[in-house]
Amino acid sequence: MKSNLEYIDDYFTDLMTESEKVIFNNRIKDNDNFAKEVAHYLQAKQLKNFERKQHFYELNKSLNKKSSLSIIKGIGSIAAAAILIFGLWTLFLKHEQTPQAYAQKYINEKLIFIDTDMSASQDTLSNAVELYNQKKYQAALDELELSGLNNPLVLEYVGLCNLQLGNYKLASDTFKVLAENQEIIQNKGLFYQAISLIKMNKVQEAKRIIDLIEKTPNAFGKKETLELKRLMD
Repeated sequence: MKSNLEYIDDYFTDLMTESEKVIFNNRIKDNDNFAKEVAHYLQAKQLKNFERKQHFYELNKSLNKKSSLSIIKGIGSIAAAAILIFGLWTLFLKHEQTPQAYAQKYINEKLIFIDTDMSASQDTLSNAVELYNQKKYQAALDELELSGLNNPLVLEYVGLCNLQLGNYKLASDTFKVLAENQEIIQNKGLFYQAISLIKMNKVQEAKRIIDLIEKTPNAFGKKETLELKRLMD
């Protein structure tokens, strides 16, 4: 079972579903002690590396002992705690957004659903898309791999399934092959490969691909790569 700190970290690293986020936000509103823990977490996120680890260690001890949290000492109301959290969260967004967080956010928001012209797809491909949209990624991957189909759309979907399953190396390799296809008008392979590499913490490799996207006419993901590049600098 996850600790409160791990649970809070999942929220701010965008590892929760939308329904889980609703539950989290409601818990802040309804539970003053939990609101305090969230506020302290956000304060701690302003620290760096070793200092942050030490701070989290001390925080864990204090939470286990149910001691009061100094970050909002004297603030008793949920409303006041919420105001403090909002202020700290603003600072968090300013200083703590990372390429990894951006990549996970992109996966969660942009790659959660495949919108395709089903009339132009074989039954097998349609079934795989349906499974993917139901978040049955392994089943969708099995369907694609057993189909025997060999086209860019299958490569894209195989890569997306592996990306959602956390098989980032397989996803990256698949998107690399897709990127090499010169017949696609707007090839998503390069950008998706960059996302996969970022999830593998290979930021410098991803940056080289982003530089290539910037130089490629009609490349997919140009707007997103501008934000990613800013985060990498």
